[in-house]
Amino acid sequence: MINIGVINKTGRISQADMRRAVEAFQIQVSRDLAPVYGVDAIIRSYNVESDAPAGTWFTWIVDNIDLAGLNGYHFIDNSASKVIGTGQKGYAVGANSGLPYGIVAYRADNWTIVTSHEIIEKLVNPYLDKQAANVDVDKDGNASEDMLMEIADPVQANAYSINGVQVTNFVYPEYYTDAVALAGRKYDYMGVIAGPKEIAEGGYFSFKRGGQWWQGFKTLNVVLYKKISEKKELTATELERLIRQIFWVVFGIIATSVLINYLIKKLRK
Repeated sequence: MINIGVINKTGRISQADMRRAVEAFQIQVSRDLAPVYGVDAIIRSYNVESDAPAGTWFTWIVDNIDLAGLNGYHFIDNSASKVIGTGQKGYAVGANSGLPYGIVAYRADNWTIVTSHEIIEKLVNPYLDKQAANVDVDKDGNASEDMLMEIADPVQANAYSINGVQVTNFVYPEYYTDAVALAGRKYDYMGVIAGPKEIAEGGYFSFKRGGQWWQGFKTLNVVLYKKISEKKELTATELERLIRQIFWVVFGIIATSVLINYLIKKLRK
């Protein structure tokens, strides 16, 4: 069985908190993930890499990571000079082992969510080579995209609790394989999304079209598509859609406030 090793490099996570977190990660993988994806693992925490068995898939928790703007990511150890973390707390971990590794930036409010995110994605798509081929990602009626199977990304803003520890939500295999939503079928563990290829608020997915990688993001109920290699500037159409959505959100808040004030005044009469 796969052995996942979690190593705290920050010094800011107590042994008790780490133990509770690892127990929750184990429950999530064995109870929630394995029945639907057919992959299980043994998850343990280690003080140092040498304490773990050979072939362990490590996930490090560090103060800051080497890719700005990310909370975490997983990668394949194909370099002998890989360094995780930045500044004085940078750690050389590259061993050119070819194994899937992960890294998480410590944040007190979400480190368990991000760590579980990287663990389950690493288990389902360890070498970042699994894609749902020839699917209609952008709902334009043309099934011409290949969608990267990163199972936590579309619902990354949603989490659930296992024994008081927050862990990430994730999508089910049918999220990638179904062409349309089927009645009564769940597409993610928490039941947040209603159909395949959808994105929950705050989530995203990655796909390839014509040899070019794209990502879709959902913010304020608007889905925006951008080439990964491009600057994330909005097109005129996307900007118009976003402004319109913001307007209706603000309008709804104002209208609700006016209604509440009116009802309060009526009740006081």
